[in-house]
Amino acid sequence: MADAKKPGSDPKLPRRNIVETTGAQGGSIPPPPDGVPQLPWDLFQILMKTCRGDTPRPRKDSFLPYLVIRAFPGDRGGRPTSNPWVWESPDIFVMPNQPAATAPAIPPNLGGMVQHGVPNTVYAHVWNLGRGPATNVRVEFYTFPSTLGTISAADVNLVGFTYVSLGTRDGPQCHAVVHCPVDWVAADPAVTGVVPLLLVRAFSLDDPLGPNGFDPSRNRHVGIRSVGILIGAQAQMRGITLKVAGAQSAHKAQITVLPVAPDQVPWIQLLTMRRNHGLRAPAITPLVGITPPTAVLDGGATGLNLAALPDDALARLLVQRHEFQRWTDPMQVTLIAHAPKMAANEAHVVRVQLVQENILVGGFTTILLP
Repeated sequence: MADAKKPGSDPKLPRRNIVETTGAQGGSIPPPPDGVPQLPWDLFQILMKTCRGDTPRPRKDSFLPYLVIRAFPGDRGGRPTSNPWVWESPDIFVMPNQPAATAPAIPPNLGGMVQHGVPNTVYAHVWNLGRGPATNVRVEFYTFPSTLGTISAADVNLVGFTYVSLGTRDGPQCHAVVHCPVDWVAADPAVTGVVPLLLVRAFSLDDPLGPNGFDPSRNRHVGIRSVGILIGAQAQMRGITLKVAGAQSAHKAQITVLPVAPDQVPWIQLLTMRRNHGLRAPAITPLVGITPPTAVLDGGATGLNLAALPDDALARLLVQRHEFQRWTDPMQVTLIAHAPKMAANEAHVVRVQLVQENILVGGFTTILLP
């Protein structure tokens, strides 16, 4: 008796790549018969498995979209993530002094810095790492004031939104750079004392936003650019106000200022557009630190006139680490970043992080350049 022909073995028919996909319980989806399209067959088999009560496969391995805005280079969307620096997304860009109506599809410089008081265009790099296409993905662009810790809906302001459709993860259309159709005009932090920051969200009907809708450490649909870049005279600015995220009850908290070598911060590669940027820490140690946390007074003022203090007085006031009892009332700290006389190949990077109940809940990164 002749052996039964396997699907795809008939020389008169085009040979297909036969792949049996394994389910969460070890079961597999058999290959479709010849002449039956792969995708409808797989969807039918998934439906039958669901009717039988089989455990579904993880979303990223199912025929569904899996949207991601990366929180760090190499991010594959797993949440919660163990990477602590989730506020340095490599997928949010700014094209300064560029109205959105005439903005190019892709900014010429991925490390562009906001120019205050004029129109800027905000971009986002959105990824679909799923096996199914993502249609009508809503991409939202927000700003929020410089903040330590978890961001809430009350902290953000919607700039604008747009829509994009993406292909499956194994095709060239699995990712796209899109820009906000509305201009972003940012206030000058030298006047307000607050650095305007960016948050982007991407979601669709078949891959909804879900809970923790403003937290990139727990939601792959969210990206945050909480990075302040101070160049030249701006590096002498006395005071960046950082809001301290609240909580439902009193708890212990720590704020820590961490100097970081430039080659340990992947975001600087975007800023310089070079993988090997050659920047090094400054030879003269900058004056960098935070004031002790204070209550937020009317108008957001702290009552401290830091600009009137000489450097030696500031050095005695500032701390690199502060432990305190965090109450439910609003609080804030002031970050001082004073780095004069830096050489052209120097950069000073500081990460300020907030830990509550031994859990890192967020932070802010400052990059000082000459």
